[in-house]
Amino acid sequence: MEMSVSDSEILNDDRQQEETIKSKSLIKFQAIEQFPTFATLKCDVNLKLPPNNWLNGQIKPNRSASTNSYNFSSFKMAFDFFDELQNVDVISDSENIKNLLKMAYNPSCVLSYFIHRVGNTILIDEFNLQRFFLWQSEKEWKWLKTFLADHIIGRMKANSIPIQHKTKEFLEQKNLLSKFLYYSIEDSKKIVEKEYEPVHSFNNALLPQPKREDIPENHQFSRNVLWNFEDIRMLIGSDMQIFGNQSRPCISLRLKDMSEPINVLTGIDYWLDNLMCNVPEIFMCYHLNGIVQKYELIKTEDLPNLENSSFSPKVIRNVAQNILSFLKQNATKSGHTYWLFKAKNDDVVKLYDLTTLQLLAEEKEKEKTKEKKESNQDEKQDQKNPFTIPVAILLYTVARNMKYSNEKLTTKQAGNIKYLLDNCLKLLPKEKYPQIITTSHYILSDIQIQAGTDPMDPKVPYNEENDSDENSDEYVDFDDEQESDIDLELNVERECLPAVQNIKDAINESSNIKDKHKPSHPPLILGNIQERSEETLKNIVEGLNCLKYLQNDEILEYEKQREQIIHEEQNPNILQNPDVAIPMGWDEDDKKSKSSESPPSESDNESFCLDSKSLLKGGSPNVNNWNTHLKVLLFEKASLAYACLTENYYNSKNYGTALKNLRFSLMCQNVVKKYVPLMKTQRNVLYGRAGDCFFQIGKTYDKIQTYLEEFSDESELDKEIMKKLDKEDLSCEDDEDTTLTDEGEEKMLEKSCHCYEISLIDTNQSKFEIVRRLGNVYNELGVALMHKAQRLYNEFVESENKKKETEKDEENSIDTKEMSYQQVAKSSYDNLLKAVALFEGVKDSVNLIICNLNLGRFYRLSAHINMFHASSSQKAVNIRKKLYTQAFESYNRALSLLGNRKSNQELYDHVHWELSTATFNLAKQMQDESVVEQSREDLERDVLDILMKALKLCDTESNSSRQELYIFRAGLIHQRIASLYHQQLRMISEENKRKTLLQLCRLHYEKSSNFLASLTEFRDFFKVQMERVALNEFLAEETTSVSMKMKNLQFALNVLIESLKMLNSLVAAKSIMESDEILTLLELFEKRLQFILKTLTKLAKSVKKNEQKAEMYKQMFACTLRNMNESLSLIELAKHLEKVLENVIKLQTS
Repeated sequence: MEMSVSDSEILNDDRQQEETIKSKSLIKFQAIEQFPTFATLKCDVNLKLPPNNWLNGQIKPNRSASTNSYNFSSFKMAFDFFDELQNVDVISDSENIKNLLKMAYNPSCVLSYFIHRVGNTILIDEFNLQRFFLWQSEKEWKWLKTFLADHIIGRMKANSIPIQHKTKEFLEQKNLLSKFLYYSIEDSKKIVEKEYEPVHSFNNALLPQPKREDIPENHQFSRNVLWNFEDIRMLIGSDMQIFGNQSRPCISLRLKDMSEPINVLTGIDYWLDNLMCNVPEIFMCYHLNGIVQKYELIKTEDLPNLENSSFSPKVIRNVAQNILSFLKQNATKSGHTYWLFKAKNDDVVKLYDLTTLQLLAEEKEKEKTKEKKESNQDEKQDQKNPFTIPVAILLYTVARNMKYSNEKLTTKQAGNIKYLLDNCLKLLPKEKYPQIITTSHYILSDIQIQAGTDPMDPKVPYNEENDSDENSDEYVDFDDEQESDIDLELNVERECLPAVQNIKDAINESSNIKDKHKPSHPPLILGNIQERSEETLKNIVEGLNCLKYLQNDEILEYEKQREQIIHEEQNPNILQNPDVAIPMGWDEDDKKSKSSESPPSESDNESFCLDSKSLLKGGSPNVNNWNTHLKVLLFEKASLAYACLTENYYNSKNYGTALKNLRFSLMCQNVVKKYVPLMKTQRNVLYGRAGDCFFQIGKTYDKIQTYLEEFSDESELDKEIMKKLDKEDLSCEDDEDTTLTDEGEEKMLEKSCHCYEISLIDTNQSKFEIVRRLGNVYNELGVALMHKAQRLYNEFVESENKKKETEKDEENSIDTKEMSYQQVAKSSYDNLLKAVALFEGVKDSVNLIICNLNLGRFYRLSAHINMFHASSSQKAVNIRKKLYTQAFESYNRALSLLGNRKSNQELYDHVHWELSTATFNLAKQMQDESVVEQSREDLERDVLDILMKALKLCDTESNSSRQELYIFRAGLIHQRIASLYHQQLRMISEENKRKTLLQLCRLHYEKSSNFLASLTEFRDFFKVQMERVALNEFLAEETTSVSMKMKNLQFALNVLIESLKMLNSLVAAKSIMESDEILTLLELFEKRLQFILKTLTKLAKSVKKNEQKAEMYKQMFACTLRNMNESLSLIELAKHLEKVLENVIKLQTS
């Protein structure tokens, strides 16, 4: 890529005067509290003679030349002011900035700088080629020397890199300036400079800070300035001497030989120095051969218009903007070292990616030394990039500051943090920098799953706002195929180059090319919770592996940082606005008061618990070193990651995997609790989820083998973390409580209850949900044990009926099984009562209704199996009544909780059905089982009372899903009531009672047949019809009157004729249940029909004037006749009877 400067017109003086440059400076640090007072020298003062105060320390000497070809001044400033690191475009020495900005007016200059990018900030440091070739060790950066010699120096013209000799004239001018400055100091008192002590905000995160010693730079600038030059924001270091007095509090002194005019480069130098340090004017002292001649006061804004040294500030501004744009577009890789180089009189400035070149050189070197078994370690050390460690430390500092200075990050910012830390981890050796490596891994895990994340809702906690491509320049380039060198061409054709339009055009053209091949942004922190959790665990494992390199002798450093964070919390105003200068100096009284404050004692912290955010923010009073603090943070993060995985797998119904991750989460929390007893853990929540898992496993126990395989399947990450956990000597209690085994459904439910009970211990949060879940499991366990008790009882009954070899063996077997089902039933009852008590405590009416339903079933089961053996049948009946009464009470409690059907129609219908069923079953048992000790009247009265209650509970009118069942049950109840009246009728002789009973009997039989006919219940319908026929036959037999006999038998015949519709339905039916019983009933039907018609024929003949009826009955009887030796099927017999009844009806109506 080229940047050319050519053929532009020089702006005239009038236009230059109209130019205005926006410049604003903010002193971030100044080594002296007050500028030294200056005095105006008298004419004829000989500056060649040393003043009395010369070299007494009042003037800071210029930096001595170092044998190193490079320095780390920008890194030192970036570290000292890392709060500004992401807010500035450039960090560098002011001399470097001036040399770059003078480039357009100085085509013969040599530029050689190291460029580094940290986030969005460019760091610029000098790279002195002369020192590199002459003074550096031959082995140091050997590959770079070879590259420079082969590809750079060899292609250059002579004197492209001039060797700088310090001539006698240069040294005389330097001494002359030094003496002038000392002469100008009015006060003879020695100036005391302060050492800079960084005061950083730790951004609410107690994490290790890099040490200043990690940046190998000892020079401290006189001042560090935040300079806004137009739209460029720079952090620079300056050593310019500034003086002041009462009339002119801020001024710079310059010494100039009157025999030589001020050239344009000197004017630019003075102008930029004053702009950077916000100095309004220059006091120029002119001399001839060292003799002071005069002074001239020049305002800073007038410097561009001096005679013979005029220049355009707009050109300087445009050069600055375009150089910055060039660097930001091409020096894109954080962690890489770039070299910006321009040779003397060369019109091309090139940018080389030295890191890429170094990697290529190392690969070639490896190919050459494949056969060698050992390599020279010292030689390898010399080949290392000296900027690697400082760059890595700044990458870590920027990422740490970015992560914890913003309350809400965007997804792209989080991705940028990840990219910075990934590069940091590639550059730093973990053996030497374990704190930074471990912390980097923790931050990487924290951007995946932040502290305080709710495992039940682990959404990506980043904002999508401001993530547009408009701000894409704040993200680093990920294109690894970028060229290692880029050209910036300067077509120098004039002595002075005031215009930069062509440069701007070249930059714009380059920008268009960049847009076409736009580099990818850092990866966004997206993905499902499983991917994020696994990434978190990877970083945790790496972080835990680095802990072995940490030493426990860092207590003072840890406590110092922790106390500073506490102080920042108590004094929030100490953190200044970045646009406000930090006041220099400390008040001694404040120091004493701060030092006298004692840290909070452990007893003061016992009344509260630390959460994950508090632990990260301020640490724990129980921890006093980085090793333990970082271990606690990592295990706490691991616990959170496993908790998120638990929720994820629980929601996907992988209950075995969920339990496995839950166990790991609990064990990690135990490690945290071991070192930080005040830590607030989620143990109760995890145990609650463990109860859920065991409950779901119990409900789907047929998949137990799948769950066991999931539970035992540990990943490599799980195994690594387990190794770390094994070293902590933790209790096995949690491990036993949450271990999955194949012990049966009831055992799973019991474990679920146990986990819920642990969850309820020592929890200050709302217990409502856990209590509900515990009650639900008690209810399910009670139901499961109820079914088990019924199964054991059935086995007990079967074993009782089997013959045994000996009576003794039989009794022992029965006693054992009897004890078994009784114990299980008692356990079922206990669990149901516990569930009721829990739901009553939290006023959960719905679940309380369900529990009362199950209690009703239990009482009915108890009545059925009669586990309380009575000595007499009367006692058994009483026990049964009592149990059914308790069942009714349970059902009625449930109904009272519902209130009415509208509140919960489905549940109300269910409870009502259960109550109806229980009432009907009790009535059947009482009616079917006779008790000797109870009188017949009492028994019939009780049975009739229960049947009537059961009949009232049959909701035959409501349009519900059980309407047909209610109709069927109502038909059966009417049949039972009619049968009861039928039985009483046969035993009572009193005429009035008999009439009443007969009416009731016929009424209920009729209702029963109607209900059953509506449902086409063939078996029960024909059974009722046969009972109705039997009733009329009994009445006919009982009377002596022929007319009454014929009347009752005619009633019986009508009952049989009414069955024609059911016979039609039976013939048309596609499938018939209970066909054998129906066939038997139809055979009986046929016999009774024949008997009734035969009897009616005889009776009619016995009475005069009934010959016609007798003939009719005779013809009817003839219709019923068939070959009785021929066996008919159900349908065939039904068709036969259907035809018979049709003929009977015809004869009857004819």
